[in-house]
Amino acid sequence: MKPQTKLLAYLSALAVAALALWPTTTHNQFKNSKLSRGLRNNNPGNLRKSAATWLGKVVNPLERDFESFSTMDYGVRAAIRNAFTQWNKGKDSIQSLVSIWAPPSENNTAAYVAAVAKAAGIPATSEFKWGGNDTTAKIMFAIFKHENGADTTKYITLAQVRKHLDAMWPNG
Repeated sequence: MKPQTKLLAYLSALAVAALALWPTTTHNQFKNSKLSRGLRNNNPGNLRKSAATWLGKVVNPLERDFESFSTMDYGVRAAIRNAFTQWNKGKDSIQSLVSIWAPPSENNTAAYVAAVAKAAGIPATSEFKWGGNDTTAKIMFAIFKHENGADTTKYITLAQVRKHLDAMWPNG
């Protein structure tokens, strides 16, 4: 066999192997129209598609506008990372964070802010400390519930959110 033929065969086999590993959607969940978009896409924060290289990000040909993740844990993690990035940019109150997350041009932001503040047990305009703490977990869980409705608690728990926060910020 000629060296070029061997190389071509090798590259062809490598391409097939790479495609087999490429994250793509095969989950029936993505097709379940009874679930909210965020739950269907394992994206409880309803993160819009971007160039971000989120862990667990998958190709979902059924979704044009929002990210999709291979598991709910990856979606929870991505939303927490996204919120932390906003918090780091000075969005350190529920009012300022939710106003970026759910702008008034697309949402009833005032109702969203009020729901998250009530769930977190702090005033909407108070600055909060980010990290593996109860307040941050309650804020993120409330965002997930507001984004996805009553079914959220069937797929995500407050303990799950805390687990991700503790893993990312072990010292609180």
